Amino acid sequence: MKFNYSANPELCFGPGQFKQLPELAARFGNHILVVTGGQSLKAGPHWPILKRECSRHGFTLHHAPIDGEPTPAMVDG
Repeated sequence: MKFNYSANPELCFGPGQFKQLPELAARFGNHILVVTGGQSLKAGPHWPILKRECSRHGFTLHHAPIDGEPTPAMVDG
């Protein structure tokens, strides 16, 4: 099942959506901030793909790991 939820400002879910990040991010500039809890993203298979695609599309990638579940206030701070 695939769907979009536009509140933060937009969340995209479903198979293959990860690959849409460069296209989605291009609407907002050339820097991407990825806020995660812990290190699971970097330990999984998507991190190298994300780094490669961001570089290939001219984005600067920033990673901010946060203990626990990140809140909107933590991201804004």
